[in-house]
Amino acid sequence: MSKYNNLYHWVDKNKCMHRKDGKILVPTSSGYIALNKDQYELLEEFDNNPCSIEKIIESYPLEYKNRVSTFVDLLIKKNILIESNKKYKLSFLGYIKKLIFFPLPYKGLNKIVGIISKYVNIKIITFIGIIINIIGLITLLPLVNLTGFTIESVPRNILTFLIGFLAGIFHEFWLAIYLHKNNMKVKKWYLRIIWGVIITLAINWSEMLLESRKKRITMFLFVINMTICTASIESILGLVFWYLDFHTLAEYLCMFAIGTLIFFGISLWPFLFKGDGYYIFQEITNVYKIRQRFIQQIAFFYRKDQKHIWTSYKRNEKIALISWGTIFILSIVTINYFIYLGIRIII
Repeated sequence: MSKYNNLYHWVDKNKCMHRKDGKILVPTSSGYIALNKDQYELLEEFDNNPCSIEKIIESYPLEYKNRVSTFVDLLIKKNILIESNKKYKLSFLGYIKKLIFFPLPYKGLNKIVGIISKYVNIKIITFIGIIINIIGLITLLPLVNLTGFTIESVPRNILTFLIGFLAGIFHEFWLAIYLHKNNMKVKKWYLRIIWGVIITLAINWSEMLLESRKKRITMFLFVINMTICTASIESILGLVFWYLDFHTLAEYLCMFAIGTLIFFGISLWPFLFKGDGYYIFQEITNVYKIRQRFIQQIAFFYRKDQKHIWTSYKRNEKIALISWGTIFILSIVTINYFIYLGIRIII
């Protein structure tokens, strides 16, 4: 109980966001946590002046003391409450984010997005994107046959690495345009390193967390449609340039089209990386931070003092975690098998 006698204060209150359903999103060291009105009012006790946890707990009736104590422990663990005589420390995940995210001057980029957004109608451009994607998919197979594209034929130069970068740029710009058209601000732009190799663009779309699940799913589907449109345009142009006898250019466009689809296909697979597919899976199941919670359960499997976390989950949360976790493990096993198979073939 010694830590309960120490003074704690609340940081980052100004970054909280109030949702339409009455819940408040409070920033943590690894994202956001949704609090109800009562939980938020308890947190506000630490806002004006540093306060001891023991003092807060003592102010509640006996039947609520254990629940309040557990909740306050969570606030400390999430770095929402910070001990007043200690400096704020980044979590391990926070240090990793600093290594893979590099902030960009967002005002200039937001200005560009604002100018482009004036000429964009979401419904019309979505319909145009669907038509282009149908044509693009029809033209891709003939283009592959004509160019004789194979994975072995992909050149090992800087253009190959640009595929993921360009796909990321188009993806994030369409996401920023959607937010702008819905009167939301992009507060941060980043350069992001993925898998230690690929550098791409990323934005902070946290304001969408204030909207309904339906609106967030609509956002992701719009961005998916428009990003696939990039590959479709490359495919269509590739076929056109092939018949115009610009064969080298057509081959590169074919490579970019397939590469974009592969990168985006990986992003759509919800059971491996935190891409569009992962976020859509969370919205459909209405269960959030699935990967973090699944890894937490694995880490705490043999700890009896942590078993209450699993028992506190609702039935739909348990189903989502077990389903996601099973396919996640199978995905890793499959990838390792193909890597092993590739090494065997080379040897």
